[in-house]
Amino acid sequence: MTQGTVKLFNDSKECMALKVSEEILKQTTKCVFDFKCLNEETRDVCKVDRCIGGLCLLETIKSGFCSYKFSFGNSCACLCPTRVELYRNCSII
Repeated sequence: MTQGTVKLFNDSKECMALKVSEEILKQTTKCVFDFKCLNEETRDVCKVDRCIGGLCLLETIKSGFCSYKFSFGNSCACLCPTRVELYRNCSII
């Protein structure tokens, strides 16, 4: 399995390298944002409260349409493989 390395900045503006596997990127077939979450200058993601399995429960939600976002009780959830990977393995909340 190959990986792509992307440089991003955390909240304190410290550079960190993100590794998102090619397998995960290939699973993300419905991204309408052209993977802007992987770019340090354009990263604008919904804030995750927690993940359960491959489902992220969202704390704050970006406006607009997303193929992976859906209503879940009184909140919203996300099934984007790349977003789940960013939360789990890269600590991008």
